[in-house]
Amino acid sequence: MNEESKVTLYNVATFDPNSPNAEEGKLDFTNFVKTYSHMYYFQTCKWVEQQIEKYLREEAPDVEAFLKIFAWKTNKIDQKQSLCKKDIVYIAGEDKKKNWNFNKKDRVASAVTRHGLIEKETVKKENGEEETKTLYDFLNTAVDLSKSYRSLKENDKKEKQQKFLEKLTIASLKGIGSVYLITFMYFITQGEMRIYDIFAMMALDAIYPSNVQDELSFGSLNSLYIGANVKPRDLPQKDQLGFKNLFSDNKRYNKTYQIYIKKLNQFVEDYNKELPEGQKVTYEKCRDIDRALWVYGHFFQ
Repeated sequence: MNEESKVTLYNVATFDPNSPNAEEGKLDFTNFVKTYSHMYYFQTCKWVEQQIEKYLREEAPDVEAFLKIFAWKTNKIDQKQSLCKKDIVYIAGEDKKKNWNFNKKDRVASAVTRHGLIEKETVKKENGEEETKTLYDFLNTAVDLSKSYRSLKENDKKEKQQKFLEKLTIASLKGIGSVYLITFMYFITQGEMRIYDIFAMMALDAIYPSNVQDELSFGSLNSLYIGANVKPRDLPQKDQLGFKNLFSDNKRYNKTYQIYIKKLNQFVEDYNKELPEGQKVTYEKCRDIDRALWVYGHFFQ
């Protein structure tokens, strides 16, 4: 996409000339969410999206459901075939012997991502003994954590998220990194722990430019400044202290996820200011916010 197209799309989607904010050049959040969440379906089948979204509402997704969630996040679902067959169809790997597979009876699950085949791996424990980890067991751990999380008292849930993330990380295999682990946690917690996406992060950085001295403080959008310093932000790797202390206030740890959450919460607050009473939304129940930010963030590639 050329620069002229980007500017045109940006202006159409974010500034409504009839909006009360137009004269001040402020972001029209309602138009932003409506326009970009609609554009999300230019490349994603609504039926597939609905199948995945329902796992946020169910009591606890099963093992196969978590495999489908993994395929959704890694963009390995054949959208057209899934719609035609009304069933999730995975995109096959180049090597037909290495493919997405699920067999509940034999407790086998496999995935093929950009990291290659993810099915099982042998690791050495601290005592020197070898242990075989499998994708099926990892997905089953996600199921168990989902059930446990739903049984917690509401006041205990947030403080338990890091502990649940640690358990999931221990069960994970090579190829399942920070972003994927947080995706699983998003479904385990029914959306209470925010999903992370590098493109959504870029969108939020464009809308709320960070303070150079303190990135946890930020300003509001300036149309002349848009995108000037927007760069991809990576989460800490799963074996780093920053990931093991994802919610820590200690400044020596990577703060990308905390910055993301703070800006995302601000976006939801600003969006709600434009909505009439009775139509206000929560992040957990409004997937269109994530969709819109994901699309918009791709303009900064």
